[in-house]
Amino acid sequence: MIGRVLLTCPSCGKALSEGVPVCPFCRAPMQAGGAGAPIDVVAAGAGLPGEDEDPLAWVNRGLVLVNQGNDEGALGAFDRALALDPRNGEAWVGKSVALGRLGRIQEELACLDEALRVEPTKGQAWYNKGNALVRLQRLGEAQACFAEATKHTPDFPLGWYNKGLAEYHLGQLGEAAASFGEFLARAPADHPFRATTEAVVAKLAAGQAPLLRSTVSSIPVEPPAPEPPAATPLEPPIQIEPLMPVESPVPVEPVVSVAPTAPEPAPHLPVPEPAPTPPAASAPAPSPAAKPARPASPVEQLNEAGQRLFGAERYEEALDCANKALALDPRDATSLSRRANCFFLLGRGEDAVEAHERLLELHPGRIGSWLDKAVTEKRLGRDPQALRSVIDLLEVAQDDDDLARSARTLKKELESKKARPAARTHLGWLALAYQAVIEGRLRDALELLDRALALAPRDPELWRYKGDVLVERQQLDEGLHCYSEGLRFAPRDPQLWHAQGTALALLHRFEAAVAAWDRAIEAAPIHGASWADRGKTLGVLKRHEEALASLERAVALAPGAAAAWHDKALAEEALGRTADAARSLREFLELATPEMDAEIEQARARLAALEGGAARAAASAPAAAETPPAAPAADGPTEATVPKVVPTVGHAEALKRGESQLELGSFGPAIEWFDQAIVADQRAYSAWTGKAEALLGLKRHAEAVAHFDKGLALNPRYVIGWQKRAAALEAMGDDQGAFDSWERALQLAPQNALLWHGRALAQVSLGRLEEALKSFEQALARDPNLAIARFMRASAEDRLGRTAEAVIAYQEFVDLAPAHLGAQIQHARDRLEVLRRG
Repeated sequence: MIGRVLLTCPSCGKALSEGVPVCPFCRAPMQAGGAGAPIDVVAAGAGLPGEDEDPLAWVNRGLVLVNQGNDEGALGAFDRALALDPRNGEAWVGKSVALGRLGRIQEELACLDEALRVEPTKGQAWYNKGNALVRLQRLGEAQACFAEATKHTPDFPLGWYNKGLAEYHLGQLGEAAASFGEFLARAPADHPFRATTEAVVAKLAAGQAPLLRSTVSSIPVEPPAPEPPAATPLEPPIQIEPLMPVESPVPVEPVVSVAPTAPEPAPHLPVPEPAPTPPAASAPAPSPAAKPARPASPVEQLNEAGQRLFGAERYEEALDCANKALALDPRDATSLSRRANCFFLLGRGEDAVEAHERLLELHPGRIGSWLDKAVTEKRLGRDPQALRSVIDLLEVAQDDDDLARSARTLKKELESKKARPAARTHLGWLALAYQAVIEGRLRDALELLDRALALAPRDPELWRYKGDVLVERQQLDEGLHCYSEGLRFAPRDPQLWHAQGTALALLHRFEAAVAAWDRAIEAAPIHGASWADRGKTLGVLKRHEEALASLERAVALAPGAAAAWHDKALAEEALGRTADAARSLREFLELATPEMDAEIEQARARLAALEGGAARAAASAPAAAETPPAAPAADGPTEATVPKVVPTVGHAEALKRGESQLELGSFGPAIEWFDQAIVADQRAYSAWTGKAEALLGLKRHAEAVAHFDKGLALNPRYVIGWQKRAAALEAMGDDQGAFDSWERALQLAPQNALLWHGRALAQVSLGRLEEALKSFEQALARDPNLAIARFMRASAEDRLGRTAEAVIAYQEFVDLAPAHLGAQIQHARDRLEVLRRG
């Protein structure tokens, strides 16, 4: 036989090795002859018409070469496909597989990121990215990728299986049991992992610790015929290398599948040849450059060590890692969760319940802990408390959520034993309040927090949560009162001191804010947010040396915090350290996210000035910070109507996903999720306003205004909605409409300096300069450091011909303006020279 013989699966059309009894991709049984007739990959060489210019032909050829084990040749084929079509997601995925098998994991991840940029809903790419992250021992990120894979290809069983394994090794036992249940619901009856997974689920339900030495399932590109499962499996014989002990730097090495994670339309297989040689004129598509990983913090290092120990069933040592991490950061959610699950698996049920309660108190959004807590309470014979935990979970989980399905099963079991739920605790009321905040129901959240405080009036966390909600509602003095109440019971709580400092800064009580952050740092020297906010405020107070020292500490503790780098650059520039400022600005631009658009533009302008040219600044700006291209204006009606979509998740989950996409600047996907949230609950204002913000990001201003109108009709007290509606109307040239929106916002938040400034700009656009001057004065009365308002006030005086007043105002601006307003400073100086001469 010349070359190697492949078969094509009659069900999904994928290339297979001869002799495979079951397709590893779609699980269809193989039959001799018919659609699975053999193809000689070497002899069958006559090219397809025009295939040199057909990217699909190169992609399919690359897949065949990967199945042959010819990874270098496959790279050449995929590069050729990408040279012809750089947005071919299949080519990026195929190239990632070849790179992964060659051990080039960072390049593999970069290719998968490209595939997902082209097609964010591609389950195969999410699945393979999860496997690659496992090899780097980045299980938290891997679990998130597997979750995305199951969202986009829910019928692919191994996506659920790997998600469950990752959750197990992260200590999320309730979530793991739910994922394994989803796997069992979808896997064929003869799946080789079924019997052992059933045993695992049974042991988890019984509170035992099954041996799971693998973090992901291994799916070879050409898997051998699976052996039938043993009749009585003792422990799951998962076909993969075990986790390395904590001392070993060698990562787990699963083999990544080249197959899609769910049945797809069968591709047209080409008549394949040996590794093709792309024409010399065609430059291969380079692998995207992988960014070097930032060093892990001490808490992250302890969590990674604890994760490996937990996976190796060394629970006492894993518990020790969690306790050491919590000594550094008592609020770290990962450590709290692992501590609770270590207690559970060590048979220390009372300690496990207490640990879960602490996690739910500090992180009420970690609703999976309710299920873990319920399982532990059931094991302790506390059926009423277990039933209460399940009910509390079901009130905040979504109907189609994995946790909700598991919770309903446990609830049914407990009710069959005639259990009656215990009374709701303060944690149950807190969970409901947290859900209300997510949904934008701040008034309801305050009422629910009062119910919680009635049960636990000395709980500092409840006082802090209530303070946060009040501050969000611009009730700053009431928020400060709540923080003070919390500090009565926890005088060394850094979070309470930090929150108090933030509220004081919003009231422009800057010296008091710095004193509060000093107390937070005294209580927790590694509290990076307090170092960052302290440094920023010291800069406002012109104490630049102290500001820089504080910000240097902030970026050392949290090197991924973009805002701290930006503020550090301002302090360095104020001190004349231009080279350091330029380096800090480049760090900021690398880390900045799209919603920081104003800071990004300032940073680019300052970097251009520091480096002597705008071109160099533009070259340094990363793709992640770029503003998405404007979408064409909509031709259709701008009325906001209920979308005609069928929700795939519940309202709260759709809203959360929409907000996540909005934060990432992915406005199109954000709109899709907000549409689902609107259909699920048409009375939820946050879905309408969230979609409006995404439309605003796409510059579809008229549609944005219509959706803001819909949301604001449901919640007319939403200040940010009025503010952003004004921005959309300004972009449309409707200055009167914008002014009316600023007015509505100011009725709700009259102490907000930015709202007065926006109102003044609208008045300038309307030619009402006298009124604008009064609004600028109101803005400056609330924030004397709002330099741009000083500049605009001077400009208005200048336009009114009031030379003396304009000179004074321009000079005040020049004296007080921060360096990043360089263009305005130069204009003010030019006008001062002209006005003083004349």
